[in-house]
Amino acid sequence: MLTLRLSLLGSALGLLLPVLDLASQEAAKEYDLTWKLPHDRAAVYDVFDAAKGVKQGEFWLLGCELERRIGSTDFNDLPIRFLFRLPRKKMEAGAIWEIREFAYGDMPVIHPGIEPVEISGAYHLMPSKKQRLEDIFKTAQRNKKDKSDPIDLVMIEGRFDLCRGGWVNGQVTKMEKIPSSSITVLLALRGTDGAILGGRYQFSGRNEMYEGKWSGPRVGRSSGEGREFVLREPYVAITKEGLKVQIDQAVERGVKWLKSQQVGDGSISDRGGYAVGTAQGIGATAMSLLAMLHSGVLTDDPAIRKGFAYVGSKKVNQSYDLALQLMAIEGKYLPMSMLDDIEKYSEDVAREEIAKRLSKEDKEAAEVAVRALLETQSESGLFGYVGGAGYPNLSSTQYAVLGLKSASRLGIPISPMVWKRVVTYLATAKTSSSQDYTVNIERRSGDVEKRYSRTNGWGYISPKYPAPTGAMTCAALSTMAICESELTRAKAWTEKDAKPLEDQIWGGLGWLQEQYNLRAGTPEGCVYGSAMVLYYLYGLERALILLNVKTIGGHDWYLEGAATLLSWQQLDGRWEGPHGTPVIDTAYALLFLKRAMIPVKTMTRSSLSTDAPK
Repeated sequence: MLTLRLSLLGSALGLLLPVLDLASQEAAKEYDLTWKLPHDRAAVYDVFDAAKGVKQGEFWLLGCELERRIGSTDFNDLPIRFLFRLPRKKMEAGAIWEIREFAYGDMPVIHPGIEPVEISGAYHLMPSKKQRLEDIFKTAQRNKKDKSDPIDLVMIEGRFDLCRGGWVNGQVTKMEKIPSSSITVLLALRGTDGAILGGRYQFSGRNEMYEGKWSGPRVGRSSGEGREFVLREPYVAITKEGLKVQIDQAVERGVKWLKSQQVGDGSISDRGGYAVGTAQGIGATAMSLLAMLHSGVLTDDPAIRKGFAYVGSKKVNQSYDLALQLMAIEGKYLPMSMLDDIEKYSEDVAREEIAKRLSKEDKEAAEVAVRALLETQSESGLFGYVGGAGYPNLSSTQYAVLGLKSASRLGIPISPMVWKRVVTYLATAKTSSSQDYTVNIERRSGDVEKRYSRTNGWGYISPKYPAPTGAMTCAALSTMAICESELTRAKAWTEKDAKPLEDQIWGGLGWLQEQYNLRAGTPEGCVYGSAMVLYYLYGLERALILLNVKTIGGHDWYLEGAATLLSWQQLDGRWEGPHGTPVIDTAYALLFLKRAMIPVKTMTRSSLSTDAPK
């Protein structure tokens, strides 16, 4: 491995020797490469195909992302990490600094078929000189009418080789001797403030993508595929007021696209990829209805009426289908005044509004769905896909609990034992750290709270797949909040019950704070090679609204998540992750942007201890 690293560094030096000769002729000059992009601003880049000059979308860089490694969910994301990564100290012209890290090296328990990748290489800092940005990134600036004045630009080059490995007993090993692919980058920084004005990357070699439900890897080759990123100024304000117009426009476009996917029978679902619910599309249609209702589409809209007619015409016993059907029925009865900013409304108000207008037919349909959904709960407390041998898991459980919560608000009684069995499982399934961690949160009221806690996360199933992930930790947090709220309402919950649950919740918040990342799920990559990051973001929204959290570790998770989603929306209005499921992904994005979750009442006190450990 040492030989490989030296050869990589040598190849980088070989490419840059002419520049080094120039640098040696100058007096050494230090550059401060610490770009102080404020946390309440986003740097927005236009993204172009480097060869054709065709615009392909936008990239929003958040200030917080400059302070940590940018996450990636697949090989399409990975090169971006090396465009927006700078040393946090002053550097002299001619300086070279090495990089060696793993991507996707943290998930053998989740899916051992996903190969870890070792990335090794070096950056090189060139001396500044006055240049025009359009002379460097010509494809991105070809439509520019007037030439800009030359400015002081600091250029950075980098080259990185990617070597694949394998797993032995959960450890990364068996690294390739010959790199399978490489990434080269070029960065242009403004000399006055260190702002990254533009960047280019090229990815060459073997590219591996995962498509469909069970398809496994599709391996291809990319010969010099490149992208250019050019900064648009001024920065975008990441504030509620600053993003409101863009969020409203994004929601409108997303709803329009969802409606365009409805077919003659009323269903709205993906034709392939990973299904939520059965292949009949009941769950996907119900989720689309929920997203549209929360986005302001009226119940008498033809798309809504046709969608509910389709959902109601099918008899199903799958937990996702049933839970999402219950959530969609509830969504019909929440007034538009609530849906405009649902966080402001209490659960009691929601129950009152639903009771005023709930039809006999919808209540009867909900009662049928509840009976079928309860059949999918296992002895462990987890819910499975179907009753009996339904593969109980935390993902199915969180949706079942969400659906049953909607049923409760529709006036259908649920036995306290249902909620208690779920809480009992979660208490035994967490994976805890061995050290205390400082957890900082701000409530929506403005109260700031700090607690020293052991972090703990949850995996898909314990003990089979116990490795914590962001999506499953969010699932556990929202599930605990809902169960506690229902047990409190049923007067089947005491302060003695609340204390250990409080500890688990703070531990889960600590895990999310420690692993905070909006661009990729945690861990990087997931089943079939790419994390279901939109699924994760919707889970994050649910958990933190239910727990009344406005910021975590200083991050305004909603505004930062909204900015990220705005950058991901495609030109036709849809969102689409790597799994080829644009209907589901668009619904997830809309539900996040609309904060489609009603806060709940619990007995849990906001903070039981703020004293540092002795």
